Amino acid sequence: QEDYSYGFEFMGIFTDETRVNIQALVQYIIEDSPAGESELQRGDWITEIDGAPITNSNYPTLQGGAACKLTVKRWDPVKEDFTTLKEKISIGSARKVEDHPVYMAEVLTTPKNNKIGYLVYNHFTDGKGDGDTSYDDKLREVSRKFKDGGVKDVVLDLRYNNGGLLTSSLV
Repeated sequence: QEDYSYGFEFMGIFTDETRVNIQALVQYIIEDSPAGESELQRGDWITEIDGAPITNSNYPTLQGGAACKLTVKRWDPVKEDFTTLKEKISIGSARKVEDHPVYMAEVLTTPKNNKIGYLVYNHFTDGKGDGDTSYDDKLREVSRKFKDGGVKDVVLDLRYNNGGLLTSSLV
């Protein structure tokens, strides 16, 4: 699925009882995207866009727009707290990016040498449109990789999946 965006998925959370101020939690980043080329990381909290606090009026900007600077809080394991980064994170202008549904596929080995397939699947989409089945083909390729790798159990991570085509779920 191709979208015009910065290339990251996020979730907004109101930070006060007035329901005015918002912080955006970065859920995942698309590799070949403006976000993927920046210092933004999964788990970062975006608190400002170009120095302005995030509110309902500028929140949609995070979906894509002109190049901007983001104020970000990141977990500091030493302090065991979130710390605002001293340097703002620059992100390039939004552009067409491909959010491939097969975000990650790995064969993991347990200490007892059991093979487990781990698949992060972000949406049930067959391809880029007009009869294209490249996304379903990739899913079939991952299934073969798991089978050839001796995988007996699979963890299917659908936490960022908002649905899609029933035919893709049958692959």
